[in-house]
Amino acid sequence: MGKKQELTKQKIIDAAIKLISVNGFNATTTALIAKEIGLSETIIFKYFRDKENLLRQIGNLAIEQIFENISLIPMIKNIEMAKDYPVKEFLKSILTERMQFLERNFELVKILLIEMQYNEELLSTAQQIIYPKANEIIDSVYRIIIAKMRVSEDKARVILRIIAGTLISFVIQRYLLQVEFKPGEMETELNDIIELIDETVAKN
Repeated sequence: MGKKQELTKQKIIDAAIKLISVNGFNATTTALIAKEIGLSETIIFKYFRDKENLLRQIGNLAIEQIFENISLIPMIKNIEMAKDYPVKEFLKSILTERMQFLERNFELVKILLIEMQYNEELLSTAQQIIYPKANEIIDSVYRIIIAKMRVSEDKARVILRIIAGTLISFVIQRYLLQVEFKPGEMETELNDIIELIDETVAKN
């Protein structure tokens, strides 16, 4: 496939990601995708047999990108870079990096989470590729928290759940409920949450 064809195929995938993340898979037609990028449906079917085939490629792309982001590139590098930081800076670094990941990849994450509920093949691929590596990385963060904060395994698990809950809360507010945050507001809240965790651990 030539460079022009690759660019056209990527435009189709990008448009489909955008529309599916907003409208859902069932409400996104190939006609809508074609209209979004100013092409005919015939061109789309030249690259993808049908909408299901297009979704499969988007799903694979989502898994590949999320696999790279969660399991290999930024988080591992970030943990390695931040592991010697004081505990508050370490926790802030983890939270900030994950927020940036979600901002960069939210449409793909949303599609993946929705479609895994109905697509067993996609779910199976995610389980085989994403989950083991994600769990391996989470375990390394868990061990660093135990060592840095000198807490029990149970308390370290609670701290990780608070961090995960913070991320989920921001995602729901920002991307699903469309809550507008003032400049610096999210960073202030992240700092407050980390301070609260640190103070609570210090008291116990």
